[in-house]
Amino acid sequence: MSSKVLPLLLLLAAAAEAQWECTAYQCAGEDKCIPSRYVCDGWLDCQDGDDESQCTHCNEGFYRCETSKNCIVEHFICDGVEDCVGGDDELNCTVSTATPVCDEDQYQCLEGLCINKVFVCDGYKDCSFTEDEHECSECSEGFHCLDDLCVADMFVCDNYENCQRGEDEALCDCGPTDFHCSDGDCIPIEFHCDGFVDCFGGSDEADCGVMVVPPAARPRRPRRPRRRRPHRQNKLRKLDTFRRK
Repeated sequence: MSSKVLPLLLLLAAAAEAQWECTAYQCAGEDKCIPSRYVCDGWLDCQDGDDESQCTHCNEGFYRCETSKNCIVEHFICDGVEDCVGGDDELNCTVSTATPVCDEDQYQCLEGLCINKVFVCDGYKDCSFTEDEHECSECSEGFHCLDDLCVADMFVCDNYENCQRGEDEALCDCGPTDFHCSDGDCIPIEFHCDGFVDCFGGSDEADCGVMVVPPAARPRRPRRPRRRRPHRQNKLRKLDTFRRK
């Protein structure tokens, strides 16, 4: 058996006995799990607002806004976008075209951006090329994919395979009418034997027999979106690619 297949099979075997638990911030009284950086950021993400209720200080790697007292990540300072009410994060900034020199406690992205190392392998893509979430032997928070990618908790069990092999959807309960893929994922039953491969490995299109459908009657279904998230109008800085541009 391939050494690449065995870890996936072991993960799927454990799926029947395990469910994914939040590794970041669990909202009180609900199942919602949000990234740690969404806590005390000035936006109410939890239904009861508990993520913004006890904000007396900011953790390492964050800047506390002078007026609004919310916390933003340090690499949002002097980036040309006002994140603090009053814009104190964009005051007294110098403009330079030179590639910045990062400190020892920072990680440098390919585009030159310096980010605190606490934000590397945390499930949140800060670098433009997302390299801060690849080649991670472990994740400080979020789901660790077999290909060493970190995926935020909020994207686990959301019916989208963020990991290459779809293991972020393997620990999830399936609906009573769902089709069970061989990798443990679930898809709507109408996607089974419809001529489109939806399961990793193509198990949804295996053993379907031969069915000839006239081209005019053949249903058209768009290709799956590339993990784009709904854009919330009241949260312009939390973009659907899960990183701010």
